[in-house]
Amino acid sequence: MKRVIIYFLWTFLCLHTTVSFSQAASADDIDAILADINSIVVEPGEDISESELEDDIDSMVTLEIEPEESISREEPTTSLDSAPVVYTMNTPVVYSSWELIHRMPMLQGFAWTGSIASFVTPAMYIGTPLQTNMNTVGYDTTMGPTNYSECVRSETDMSFGPDGEIYQDTVEDELRDIAKFCAVEYLGSYFEWKDYTTREEILMMIFTLFEEDDIGLPGYFDDNRFVSDGREVDVPYANIDGSSWYASYVTRAYEYVMVEDEETWKIARKATDTDIRTMLENYSLGEDVGTEYGSYRITIDDGIKIEKYNILNSAPETDESAETISTTDDTISSEDILRELFGE
Repeated sequence: MKRVIIYFLWTFLCLHTTVSFSQAASADDIDAILADINSIVVEPGEDISESELEDDIDSMVTLEIEPEESISREEPTTSLDSAPVVYTMNTPVVYSSWELIHRMPMLQGFAWTGSIASFVTPAMYIGTPLQTNMNTVGYDTTMGPTNYSECVRSETDMSFGPDGEIYQDTVEDELRDIAKFCAVEYLGSYFEWKDYTTREEILMMIFTLFEEDDIGLPGYFDDNRFVSDGREVDVPYANIDGSSWYASYVTRAYEYVMVEDEETWKIARKATDTDIRTMLENYSLGEDVGTEYGSYRITIDDGIKIEKYNILNSAPETDESAETISTTDDTISSEDILRELFGE
């Protein structure tokens, strides 16, 4: 019976104790351990005290328990490359009839432009090849601007968007800062020569912001100089080279009566508050300016007020805003949708 008790205690210790042996046991070590076990095994009828039993068990083996912090645990590794892309939505997306119809071309990779783009909701981009975010419809800013045009949109969003805030004292100063910053940052040190913002820089920013995509730079900037690609513009000013970087911007501004009508153009003149107000006022002509990424309401009074809006923040309150079709209007008719798609 005592032998059974000893073996039971030995098994219990093996099962419930974490044992670490410093060296692998050899055949001689195993024989020595078995001999120790046999030495304490008693024949039936022999008396053995409880203390002797404990001493014998302790002498059989020395336990080396590692500290908890030294135990090595390997963390499971998961390859992100092999993980499937999973989109989880907490609530189902419910589209209005207007959204369903206008979303169909987007599923094929086509983007809405013009006035319709102002009413495209972020939910309409789900499942399409196009990208958007919650601040600017159609423009993904999560990675930041990568070129001049994206810089202009990003900076004006931060200044005049739904949650925008200007950092200068006036809108005119804010626009001068944006024009100079984006030009230096993304077009090169050429624009660092002047410590002020020129009229040409303001015009380039305005036409870029309002997506006058048929005009642009007839070449590229190689650090501190402009390299023409050979294209020339028929400029209404005698002193402007048709292949200069600002030729197309000045010409378009002349056509829109945004600048003064003179025989010569004052090159690299500082853009004054009056210059900027005249440019924006004569460009917008009192109407909201729609772009692919939202619409701009420009108010000229004692100063300039610019408000950017899209479907996420409705147009500022005016009499004209009542004529705007809202995608959240559940009473919109199929006739209105067809008129929106195909015109009158």
